[in-house]
Amino acid sequence: SNATSQSLVLLDELGRATSNEDGVAIAWAISEFLLKKGAMTFFVTHYPQLYKLGEMYSSVQNQHLSSSVSTEKTGDIRYTHKLASGPCTATPDYGVGMAIAC
Repeated sequence: SNATSQSLVLLDELGRATSNEDGVAIAWAISEFLLKKGAMTFFVTHYPQLYKLGEMYSSVQNQHLSSSVSTEKTGDIRYTHKLASGPCTATPDYGVGMAIAC
């Protein structure tokens, strides 16, 4: 509750180790709290639902690290380490594979 417009807040995977619904609710509530405080916030999340905050708040910028998935049978993931605008649009869940690739 001490966050201000002069604060820098870094959050990584808020809501982990909870059910998906609880985690999204926790992350959403804290995000909105920080938005209303005006704190500069960098938020890393695995919850795709949170991209909608960018549609609701003009100060939110959705960014993701780009990747590509091999079209060969291996399905290898190529993690480019390049920041790209917008939410991640990968439809399958490659989270574990991307973690290994990093």
